Amino acid sequence: MQLTNPEMLNYLDTLLKYGNFTKAAQQLYISQPYLTQTIKKIELDLGTAIINRQANPLQLTEAGKLYYQYLEKLELENAQLLKTLALYQVKQPTIHLGILASLGQFFLPNLLPKYQQKQPEVKIILNEALPQENEKKILNNELDLYIGQNPELAAPNLTVYERSAEPYYAVIPSRLYETSLHVMNQPIDYALLLSKPVVLTASGSAIRRQVDQLFSKFKQTPKPLLETNNIYTAVDLAKKGYGLTFTPYSVLTSLQESENYKLLLIDADILTSRYFIAHHKDKKLADYESDFIQNFLC
Repeated sequence: MQLTNPEMLNYLDTLLKYGNFTKAAQQLYISQPYLTQTIKKIELDLGTAIINRQANPLQLTEAGKLYYQYLEKLELENAQLLKTLALYQVKQPTIHLGILASLGQFFLPNLLPKYQQKQPEVKIILNEALPQENEKKILNNELDLYIGQNPELAAPNLTVYERSAEPYYAVIPSRLYETSLHVMNQPIDYALLLSKPVVLTASGSAIRRQVDQLFSKFKQTPKPLLETNNIYTAVDLAKKGYGLTFTPYSVLTSLQESENYKLLLIDADILTSRYFIAHHKDKKLADYESDFIQNFLC
């Protein structure tokens, strides 16, 4: 008996929408004879017609309307049953993690494999976006955790765990430092350094915020040649001589000086990179989330 076939509601909806068996069958991607026989079998089981075939377009008979209501109620009950049963299912623990893409490129290859060894059952879902978007989502409880820079700028409704700071470097192309070698001497002439053409990360990024503060501190106006969403692109361009850039040390872990560029360590009291991981202050952490935070801080 097909009376409770979940497809029947869809079949009837399509029949009523298109008004005849041929067009309805085409929309359902089934043959017209199959659709006609299916409806006839239902009518045979019910003992009465459910389609008024004299009407143009086709319509439900009074018995058909009752059967349609029965199918709607059945669909609603099935949905409610599945929703109730879901409460008894063991859900896979999941962390929705917000992070800037360039930060993820540095942190995640080291962080996630180690964490997965400890918590293999936990699923990580990434939201790679600018800090403003990630912060908005975590405040709206759309994210569980958020990795960012500049903890002093984090929203007050976040609980923040700060990781140890790391230094910044200037990557200076040879065409710039060869004509102004005194930039490389200590103490650094920051006003002169900041007067050079520069490759910047995009406005709104954590690195850009810090670099903007550096320019402001020395009352310099940036001369950007290019803006990019990816700090690795900025560093690669500086290495190729396009313009100088500023980057946290973590981006330079595999980079050594060459004849094409020089690395200049920025004084710690001038500029450092500070990373953090945060969650909404009202969030009650699961053990696997606390473990993730500890792995990030190590």
